[in-house]
Amino acid sequence: MNLGLRDRDVLEKIVQLCGEADEMLALCGGTKEGWEKDKTCRNAIVMCTIWIGALAERLSEKARLETDGIAWDAICRMQNMPEDDEFNIDYEKIWTIVTEDLPRLQGALEGYLERI
Repeated sequence: MNLGLRDRDVLEKIVQLCGEADEMLALCGGTKEGWEKDKTCRNAIVMCTIWIGALAERLSEKARLETDGIAWDAICRMQNMPEDDEFNIDYEKIWTIVTEDLPRLQGALEGYLERI
């Protein structure tokens, strides 16, 4: 498992953005009610997910294969969320991503980065 510096940097930045999305969620109370009321928090988290998708596009095929079990194609599509429905963002989908998917992604990547 010998990743290039660029791939390692991309993975570390994705981990950082997962953490930032979680921090933003905490700032709005960590609840769905707080999330729904705080548009600044929602928008910041949407931007984190878009950036994560854009960064995932930069990963080499080798890095994607070595991080087996991560749905990189789905993650890459996150950068296109605003375009999926005429700029109407599916906030329910974002809620699921930030409360379920990003914590799992962050944990998987942290574990992987510790092993290499």
